Amino acid sequence: MRNILLIISLLFLFSCTTGEKLISSGKIQKGLSKQDMRGKFMSSTLSEDPFLPEGGRLYFSNTKTEIVYPSSKSYFYVFTNVFKPMKCGNWACDLGNGYYDSWHVSIAAARKYIDETYGKKKKVVQKKKKKVLPKIMQPKTTEKIDKLQVLIKNFESGTISREEFNKKKKELLNN
Repeated sequence: MRNILLIISLLFLFSCTTGEKLISSGKIQKGLSKQDMRGKFMSSTLSEDPFLPEGGRLYFSNTKTEIVYPSSKSYFYVFTNVFKPMKCGNWACDLGNGYYDSWHVSIAAARKYIDETYGKKKKVVQKKKKKVLPKIMQPKTTEKIDKLQVLIKNFESGTISREEFNKKKKELLNN
């Protein structure tokens, strides 16, 4: 009988670990699987164990993240790469998969962290300025174009020299 009381006393003494103690001791590290993390909480008080049916869980399928928390709601643990979320029955939980990422003191802080870290980044759309093309003035008549074409034909046929062509072209365009 005395041995049984000693065992129960030792079990009670060692099962008083809290989430805060686990976090501050460095036993909970980023990248732990849910199964490994579950092992860390085996020595915690029941109200601090996030892997019991009494706790809570929120799954976000768009970011493949999950928030798992104990019944005491003391800490909210974020898991990433969750393709199979945690599901609990009356007596036990199927942990699913995923890897520990961070802890938070409120569910709002955990959600904000997920949104900022894993949520879709909103793109800032900037309107492109329309490219302004220079205005081209159309001649009111084709008189200059007709004269320029005659000038080109005279130059190509050899009737006028390059100097004469350039001089007459300049006069024609400046008018």
